[in-house]
Amino acid sequence: MTKRRIIILGGGIGGLTTAYYLSRTPELRDRFDVTVHQMGWKLGGKISSGRDEQGRNLEHGLHIWFGCYDNAFRMLQEIYAHHQPPPGSPFRTWRDVVSAQDFTPIGVRIGEKWGFASIEWPRNDATPGEARLFPTLWEMFSQIIHAAWILIERGWLGNPPTTLPQENDLRKRLLQVIATGEESADNASAINLLHSLRAGSLSGSGLARLLHWAMSLLSAGPLNLDRQTLHDLAEATRHLRDSILSSEAGKLTDAATAKVFREAFHVGLTLIAGAFLDVIREDKPLEALDDIEFRAWLLKHHADPTIVAQSSVVRALYDTAFFYEDGDPAKPTVGAGCAIGVILRLVATYKGSMAWELQGGMGDVFIAPLYQRLVEQGVHFEFFSKVRAITPAADRNAIASVDVIKQAEMLPGYALLKRFDGIDCWLAEPDWTHLKDGERLRAAGVDFESHWCAEPPVATRTLHRGVDFDDVVLAMPVGTWKKLNDEAGPCDALLARGGAFADFTKALGIVPTIAIQLWTSVDAKTMGWVGTRPAVVAGPEPICVWADMSQVLRTETPMMPPALGLHYLCGTYPTQLYARPSRETDTPARAESEVHAIALKFLQHDASSYWPLSVDAQGFLWPFLADPSGGEGQARLAAQYIRANIDPSECCVRSDVGTTKFRLGPDETGFDGLWLAGESTRNGFNATCVEATVMSGMAAANKIGGLDLDIVGYDFPRWKPSFLSRKTP
Repeated sequence: MTKRRIIILGGGIGGLTTAYYLSRTPELRDRFDVTVHQMGWKLGGKISSGRDEQGRNLEHGLHIWFGCYDNAFRMLQEIYAHHQPPPGSPFRTWRDVVSAQDFTPIGVRIGEKWGFASIEWPRNDATPGEARLFPTLWEMFSQIIHAAWILIERGWLGNPPTTLPQENDLRKRLLQVIATGEESADNASAINLLHSLRAGSLSGSGLARLLHWAMSLLSAGPLNLDRQTLHDLAEATRHLRDSILSSEAGKLTDAATAKVFREAFHVGLTLIAGAFLDVIREDKPLEALDDIEFRAWLLKHHADPTIVAQSSVVRALYDTAFFYEDGDPAKPTVGAGCAIGVILRLVATYKGSMAWELQGGMGDVFIAPLYQRLVEQGVHFEFFSKVRAITPAADRNAIASVDVIKQAEMLPGYALLKRFDGIDCWLAEPDWTHLKDGERLRAAGVDFESHWCAEPPVATRTLHRGVDFDDVVLAMPVGTWKKLNDEAGPCDALLARGGAFADFTKALGIVPTIAIQLWTSVDAKTMGWVGTRPAVVAGPEPICVWADMSQVLRTETPMMPPALGLHYLCGTYPTQLYARPSRETDTPARAESEVHAIALKFLQHDASSYWPLSVDAQGFLWPFLADPSGGEGQARLAAQYIRANIDPSECCVRSDVGTTKFRLGPDETGFDGLWLAGESTRNGFNATCVEATVMSGMAAANKIGGLDLDIVGYDFPRWKPSFLSRKTP
């Protein structure tokens, strides 16, 4: 049987996922011949990492896996089920690769000072990646209301009486909603709640319990609720919300934590009340709300304007997913449906722990084993292979050819992976000694992964459909083909045809980011952090996300003198440098200078927010930075890793207002033989994250191969509530 030849353009996680699922079984390997073309010398795209000459792992940024990443975890588990780690490797099973991180403090500015709310998520007994039924909207709402009930009962949120209005007969309608459960109620507390409801007054805890009871009944099989009843359920939820905000301070004595808890439930209950009206009552999917900005949508549903504008709870969402135009924190933008979906997925569908941290470099523990598995499955790889042009047929919308350039010639003995203490790792730079003209290329500082690389190709090749391939998977980031300036791009001929593909490309924006890794000569406690090793969000802008990743040190070549701490920080980078054409080759140097200045300013002015003992009257205590070369003062910053992610291939895809409707599925390019994979496609998140990209790759494999992979949550943003009333895979 003749195999169907698939070429995948781009070796990021979207392309690799597609390759994995098209070659996963012997039967599939008999059907498909898969080749991945990758620019440069390593795989992984925005989640790639490599070892430098000191044996340190260098990342594109901080990568936290959330407990709702079912599809990514499932693939990780399958990879390690077949993986044969080298002798001495600390990563033998998937559980060695990730560790639960329950402690995710949120930064809070109180007056002129920063504090951090101590947010510790409760664990559950589920395992991410294990198949189970996806929760309904009612079940998600029930979880949030249940949390409010418990925290009110504990006295954390206060517990004022809540008098329900009589003019719209809200009490009567609530009684109707829970009528089916009243007769079967077998506990006195439920009956007492109903008596209190009839009397017209409840405690905040009582109202939360009552709503939770109603949600539980609706989860089992929603009643045929009329529009007025849904309106009144929304109003009851708003009464609970307002009672929390107006109550006296609860038992929480820490001001930052008390503030975040109250604001979190204000936002969460506004979300539920708004969803009753705009989603459930109108029987519309979440995506239908993406033409209004999330903050504007919260205000529409009577959220407190100060909380919407200033709360760290709201900012934590935008910081986590980089929801900023051109990376500028002053320009937040995300569609309301996308934001609601992300929040519900994160807080109401996580398994085990809310967050999971990698115990080694992303390239070491995920991408390298995935690559090795793909090779075992017969997938071919063309490295240093950069796409120059994808050309359609002259007479129809079908792919005719793909032009690729060979960036460099690999000599016999070239090492893609190098073993460090039992771990197979990618390199932060190519294996220069096994590249033709390698020493000259190294001396010239050639970066084959850079959009601004001026090194001429060593060869150009045209691949023809029907001769060299049958199908093309476009798995390159949208920034690599989007028209950012007057320069020719690889998809210009496709864009010139107009249609859905052109609209999709034009609509989606991209956002640059900053990544910082600091190796410190002391641990975080010595620098003044109090408490458990954290993963912090919503800190001082623009370096607003920090995680103590000192656990990664055990996998790196020890420094001399040794580093005792390792800290990953990131945030968006307010710039438009990503739009400069490749002929402006000074762009990377300019960006590097700017982000070093940002890092310096952070250490001098904002590092004390995280580490109070890291500064004195003169500023940051530079000996706290580990520097094997023994630099003095600010010179020690040169020994750290500071990265400007401005390359169009490194920028993340935005989820701006009004853009979801332009996102395409893998089979919606309008061109025969062209498929899509990557975070820019329409998927279960419609936002930048590993899980979104894995889902996209799985969806591409489903369409190309006629497979029936169960992609958990893939259609969640498009499900109507009438559909969500049933549990579905």
